[in-house]
Amino acid sequence: MSAANINTSSLNQLVDLVNRSFLASQGNQLDNVMLNSGVVRKETVGAGSGLVRRFAESVARTSYTGEGAEGAPATQAIFQYGYEKDLVIEQHDLAISITKMMRIGGKDQQIIRDLTDLGGAGYREIDLVLSHRLGFGFSTTYTNSRGYLKDISCGDALALFSAVHKLTGSASTFSNIVPNNPQFSKGGYTAAKKIAVENTLNNLGEKMALDYDIVVTTDDEDTIIAVKELSNATADITSSNAGTYNVYKGLKHVIAPRIATTAAGAVDTTKRKYWFLGSSQLQPIIYGELEAPYMKTPRDGNNGEDAMTENWNFVSFSRFGTAVASPRGII
Repeated sequence: MSAANINTSSLNQLVDLVNRSFLASQGNQLDNVMLNSGVVRKETVGAGSGLVRRFAESVARTSYTGEGAEGAPATQAIFQYGYEKDLVIEQHDLAISITKMMRIGGKDQQIIRDLTDLGGAGYREIDLVLSHRLGFGFSTTYTNSRGYLKDISCGDALALFSAVHKLTGSASTFSNIVPNNPQFSKGGYTAAKKIAVENTLNNLGEKMALDYDIVVTTDDEDTIIAVKELSNATADITSSNAGTYNVYKGLKHVIAPRIATTAAGAVDTTKRKYWFLGSSQLQPIIYGELEAPYMKTPRDGNNGEDAMTENWNFVSFSRFGTAVASPRGII
């Protein structure tokens, strides 16, 4: 039987492997889909500035000048403050201990697999939390994988997706739900664009002219095909006339595989057809980062062993929070 490759003399090489895997995960698109999607705004929370950051909707003011009487003072603009939402920084962590029995028992491949996978865990956690902002978007709360109850309501105390979102300066309400929740199709996409046109209002009840330029979907293959067909067709996909122009050619399509999951990250088939229309101008989901994912690895010189157990302990930490002050920008 061959001798084990993982032993006290190879700790430095093992730590180096783990650190290289961690650095690679920073640029792994599959671990950072939502953060790079265009519907998430990243904010840096400075050390020593507290663990709660309050975000507010943009102040609305009268959008148009209006006609005034000759010689009369100009009419004063109306300024309307919007809703606010607190972003709370949370600690996210995961530890893996490599026991002495594993090291001397020749479980080399298991050790390497476990530790290299740990390198990307912090970034996958961020992606999962951001994905749940959409996947649980019809609720105001959900319980995460470790049993914590999370408030995911917007500043108006309603769920991210609601047909009766409130305004602070108007009795009007607005919706960011496509009627009947259709699966993705040309008709469904057109209906979502109509919602964007007619239901994107500021807090004075005035229409806002914004570009909704992103389609976010799960990794459901039927949905992906439908988006790609609409985006890449050379003609109108519902027309038999080959010369008909495809007005929706070139959609920006983001495939987020962790939307259709449970709080623990398991497959949730009830969400597999979810799709969203987003605006990169508004970026409604706020990600506040106090500390990006980092690794704590055993130290050189003492083999990094726990004196009581002889374990080598590897830990991933990150500290961040998410919030949505305004549901504008996602349908």
